[in-house]
Order: sequence, then C-alpha cells, then structure tokens
Amino acid sequence: MFDRAQRQGISYFNYGEAIAGTVPPSVLKVLGVTDKDIGPAQAKLENQKFAHSNLGFPFECYPNDTSIGTDSIAAALTHAQRETFDSSVPAGAAPSSESRFSCFQTAFDQRVAASTVPAFNYLVLPSDHTTGVTPGTRTPRSMVAENDYGLGQIVDPAHIPGSGAHRRSSSPRTTRRTAQTTSMPTGCRRGSSARTPGAEPSSTAATTCCR
Repeated sequence: MFDRAQRQGISYFNYGEAIAGTVPPSVLKVLGVTDKDIGPAQAKLENQKFAHSNLGFPFECYPNDTSIGTDSIAAALTHAQRETFDSSVPAGAAPSSESRFSCFQTAFDQRVAASTVPAFNYLVLPSDHTTGVTPGTRTPRSMVAENDYGLGQIVDPAHIPGSGAHRRSSSPRTTRRTAQTTSMPTGCRRGSSARTPGAEPSSTAATTCCR
C-alpha cells in the first residue's frame, strides 16, 4: 500500500508498521542491523516511506508493531522496560508507559489544525495479539479489552476537532483487529464517504486503516 501511494503521489502516513519496507538501512544501523541485500533504488524508496512514518522509539512516539505489551526497541537499546498500550495509558501504569492513541491524537490534531491530514492514514494496534501466558505480563483478556478500547478512542468523533457535523445517525460498526474507515469521524465503517476535517484538498475523504 505504501509503495503504491508513493508511486501514485497519494498523501499518506504510517503509524507503527515497521515490517513493510519502511525502515531504511541508515536507521537499521542505529539498531545494530545491516541489510546487505538492499540496492540504492530500494534504499531511496524506504527512506521516502520512513519520512511518512512514525515508528516509535528512539525517533518518535508511536510504538511499532514489533512491540506488543512492551517496547522491544527501547528494551534492545536501553535495557529498560516500557509498557505499550493501544489505548491511553491507564491509571496506575508506570510513567514511562507509551500510548499509541495519545501519540496518534497529538499528531492528528496538529494536522487537522494545519489542514494537512493525509488522504490515507494507517495505524497498527497490536495489543490483541497478546503475549500469551508469559509470566509477569498482562493477561490476554486484558490486552484484547485494552485494544478494543484504544480502537474505540481512535474512531470516536469526540476526539476529532470540528467533527460534530460529520456524525451519522446510525451506530458505527466496529471490527476489532482490522478496521477501515473512509472518514475518521464516522467510526469504524466500511463504505462511508464523509470527508475528514482538515483533509488535504486533493482528497475527497481521508481513509484510516487500523490493523
């Protein structure tokens, strides 16, 4: 999807998808990884996609899809444990905890205010993959519930400035784990077509996909 958007000149932003050719060799080196198979053309494309991505620590705030339950990158680089949540950080969590929803909300609000919301927004919400029954981690049931709550926060019209006029009378349908909406304010619906406030003039609607 990102490759096609790049080729076709469609504005997009990727929140958290790190396993899709979005991390260029220069960034991999920071993580102690060397990709000997990548050529100049592919490296250029990956740099372009990275510029349209928020992949979390140590550069940004959105934990990528390799971090389920805790931030794997922060652990590898700093040997510190940071809990990751799809939802806002719950009461009682450690101060170092990270929230995908809060990171997305800050970035999205800034783009709405500047009228630069990309035509396509892609978010990963991987908490429902859970960490199984690993000792010392959250239970699968709590992680699935937290993932549901985080998705609800993201598609809730109340979190989108000026979106009141775009509410629909029907109740939004929500699909956990894979959800796509053609307009953030309408909730997690397929086939809706209202335009997101602040979306770029070249787009008729902003599409947001949550995985």
